[in-house]
Amino acid sequence: MRKMDVGSLRKVQEIVAKD
Repeated sequence: MRKMDVGSLRKVQEIVAKD
């Protein structure tokens, strides 16, 4: 996995957690 992909996944996870 690319570092960028991992960063995107982490950002998405944070948004999902908020939701």
